[in-house]
Amino acid sequence: MIAEGEQGSDLHVLAGMSRPVLRETLEGEGLPPREARMRAAQIWSWLYVRGATRFDAMTDISKARRAQFAACLDIGRPFIAARQVSEDGTRKYLLRLADGAQVEAVYIPEQDRGTLCLSSQVGCTLTCSFCY
Repeated sequence: MIAEGEQGSDLHVLAGMSRPVLRETLEGEGLPPREARMRAAQIWSWLYVRGATRFDAMTDISKARRAQFAACLDIGRPFIAARQVSEDGTRKYLLRLADGAQVEAVYIPEQDRGTLCLSSQVGCTLTCSFCY
């Protein structure tokens, strides 16, 4: 059961969680099924439509409920540990994951589009010239 102000040691990481699993997680934390369904829709919209990075931003959810969610749920987005921008506009990011592992992402701007390369593993060995 979610208790206000209580910080759990095992936070549920929301990043990558499907909407049905989010609903089930909320039910597992003590929300009634109907409310869990509604809150899952709200949280999903805030994360993936509006780009919220904190529960405080979710203004259509009560302050008390936001505090409860923050105590048991982790939005789980990576932290930008380093950022580099080259003269041609290419941007390289070193992302730190929740477990401390790091991965890289590179954005390469072009005349009519942009390309994003995201390392799918820690310690990528491809040694692409634009990243390496």
